[in-house]
Amino acid sequence: MVISLDIQGAFDHLQYNSIRNSLDEINFPSHTIETLKDILTDRKVTIQTAQGPVSWSQQQGCAQGSCTGPMFWNLVANEIISEEWQPNVHLQAFADDFIFVISEPTGAKLKATAQAALTKFQHWTDKHQLKVSTEKSTTILISRSVSGPRVKWDNQIINRSTSLKYLGVIIDNKLNWADHLINMKTKLTHLHQKITRIAGTNWGLNKDLRRRLYKTVAGRMILHGAAAWAYPLSARQSRLLNSIQRKFLLNITGAYSTTPTAALQVIEGILPLPIKAEQEAVYVRTARLRKTSNYNNINFNPNNYEDGTTSTKFHPAIFQLEDRISLKKQFLPVPGLNIFTDGSKIEDKTGSAFCVMEEDTTKYEWMAQLSPFNTVFQAELLAIKEACLWASKTNQQIKVWSDSESSLHSIASIDTKSPIAQQTQEILLKSTNIKLGWIKAHVGYSGNEAADVLAKKATQEGIPTFIPAPRNHIKSLLQKESIIRWQKEWTMEKQAGAFITFCQKLRQLLLHGKGRK
Repeated sequence: MVISLDIQGAFDHLQYNSIRNSLDEINFPSHTIETLKDILTDRKVTIQTAQGPVSWSQQQGCAQGSCTGPMFWNLVANEIISEEWQPNVHLQAFADDFIFVISEPTGAKLKATAQAALTKFQHWTDKHQLKVSTEKSTTILISRSVSGPRVKWDNQIINRSTSLKYLGVIIDNKLNWADHLINMKTKLTHLHQKITRIAGTNWGLNKDLRRRLYKTVAGRMILHGAAAWAYPLSARQSRLLNSIQRKFLLNITGAYSTTPTAALQVIEGILPLPIKAEQEAVYVRTARLRKTSNYNNINFNPNNYEDGTTSTKFHPAIFQLEDRISLKKQFLPVPGLNIFTDGSKIEDKTGSAFCVMEEDTTKYEWMAQLSPFNTVFQAELLAIKEACLWASKTNQQIKVWSDSESSLHSIASIDTKSPIAQQTQEILLKSTNIKLGWIKAHVGYSGNEAADVLAKKATQEGIPTFIPAPRNHIKSLLQKESIIRWQKEWTMEKQAGAFITFCQKLRQLLLHGKGRK
């Protein structure tokens, strides 16, 4: 059973006392807590009337457009989210949209468990003076049983439906996502009708703009939530998606209405929507949800790719690396030890290296051979990280030099998503004897030239080292497999008729024809 609960005017009715109590319960610096509490103290609303200004005290409400509004709401909502629920009860929330997912083997147990969960939730709403609208709340039963238990909120039965909408995705009781796709087809049909008013086949917007409108507007609309409904796709879903895409392709190409959809897709070099939807779903599942997925007989394991979903965990007050990372266009080596780093990629081999120099004497060298899918950016970052790790084991003041500005910017940013850059930040914050600096490449600096030679050598002789592939590698691999899959489907296509003899190999058209756009 899925239960969607609608809280009436959640942000407008949030009590200041509830926010203050939630602030007291979190582990946060006291000066920040007191500042936030001060925002909620002695607040008044004043309006001008014919009799003069009228004021009254405000004890509730947080503006949805403010920066603090969602934060205040999340503090209070976290109380119910963090409650201990039964293993078969899951509560999910996005802002003020709450949804329960409850499973039980029998209807009687399902009713008892659902009612107990709602009772606990009601204690929380009563405590914070929030109200749930039973008219707007909905339940759906995902079961082969036609009749199922009814659940109540405050002695009122919550409406049951065959589907409900949550975060823009319609969930139906059969979990075939037909309602969602039909709804999207209706929306996109209206969008297509509006486009045809400003762009015909031979007038209005030119072809490139029509193509861009499809890719940036219609294409993104239909792919919303693809990770939920497009993995895997059924034959019916594929037909629905092709019928949605067909209207836009006819408008872009200006072809006859009898032209097969498969031929229209090839002419324009636009991936069939079913393939694009599965490609999008696999990417989101692997890169963001960190779930293993299969696509075209290839396993996408999230552990093989960088996790770009986590950001630096340091408080801004202690993240003070600006004075230790220099991007000045001036090379001033420090007395004693200087470390020079570099990364290199030769054909399909990637190398990372650093060398420790004392004046013109090499004291230590490190080389790593990375995988073909690793980028030069990753190699540069890895060399800096390993150099900092080596320097952290000494008591000397050491400067690490890199000719990669992008790598230094990534390390200097508190918002960096690169795991290697985050690991480097941790080393720098623990070891104050290390500084980083930028050095111009290929201008004759002996240390930089030595690191460059070492990085190229590392592509062949470095220690084999595994680091996860960048997330964009998932996209490139998915795109490659999508083309292979498309080619197979195109070869087996029966409706394309004579067009197959004109262009049997899809790859040739994509490389030399419309696919270049």
